[in-house]
Formats: sequence, structure tokens, C-alpha cells
Amino acid sequence: MKKNQALLGIYCAIAYFAWKLALYYTAHQYDIFPHFPVVPLLIVLGLAIIYSVTKLTPEPFTPIEGFKSGVRTGLVTAVLTMLCVYIYYSVVDPSFFAVQNAEIRAAIEAFPEAERQEALTNFENNKKMFQPFNYSAMTLSGLMAFSLVFSIITAGLYEMFRKFNTI
Repeated sequence: MKKNQALLGIYCAIAYFAWKLALYYTAHQYDIFPHFPVVPLLIVLGLAIIYSVTKLTPEPFTPIEGFKSGVRTGLVTAVLTMLCVYIYYSVVDPSFFAVQNAEIRAAIEAFPEAERQEALTNFENNKKMFQPFNYSAMTLSGLMAFSLVFSIITAGLYEMFRKFNTI
């Protein structure tokens, strides 16, 4: 069962990397989900966690075992996605952050004079976070947090409905 949960995580990471490459090669990486590029991954990962908890948890089902099944799938997905994100932004599309930063700077220039200087200062201080290594680390921590929370919710709801159906 653990092997199947890990394979499910591998498939999620591959699907996300394929999605990013498809956007890149169709020149849509800047205009599709510009503020939420990870939404398709969260949907696929959520479905994988649900499947892992409900179908790949060893019998007899307990909420703890269900939680561990979901987290195992999420952990594999998070680590592999982190590697894929790093490779994508450092090898495949290294100019991505420069383009995004230029768009943000142009938007800030349209601010009223009173707000512009503070916004530019904040932008200069925060743009250092958007580098391949930092972005991949944020991806890892975000996906792990999502996996932990979603696994708890899924295992708890599955246990509740499973008991409800046996009454």
C-alpha cells in the first residue's frame, strides 16, 4: 500500500510538471492563472489524498492510518514538485521572475506619488524571495501544509461517514 501511495504522489508531481511545460511551450505561462499557478496541482493533490485515504489505507481503517496515507502521498508530491519547480524556474524558464518583476514594477509606477515610494521599497525588499530556490522552498512548505490539513479533514470525514453508514 505504501508503494501505491508514493506512486500516486509521483503521478501528481509529474502531472504538475507536465502542466507547467505545456504552459511554457504554448507561451501561456504568464497569462493562465497568473496569480494562482498552483491551483491545478492542489486540485490533483486533493483528489489523490482523497483516493489514498479512502482506497489505499490498510484495513482495518483508523483515522490515524488514513491521515498517514494522505500525508505519505502529499509528502512525495511535495518533494518531487519542489524539485520540478526548481528545475523549471532555473533551467526551463529562467526569465519568468524577471518578466513578473517588470510587470509589477510597471503597475507600481501607476500608483499615486504618495504611495509609490513605499510600494517600490516593499517591492525591492520582497523581490529577492522570488528566485528558483526560494520559490521551490515555499512550494514545499505550502504543499506540506495543504497535505497535512487536507489529510486530517479527509480522514476525519471518511471515518465519520463510514461509521454513519454502518448504523
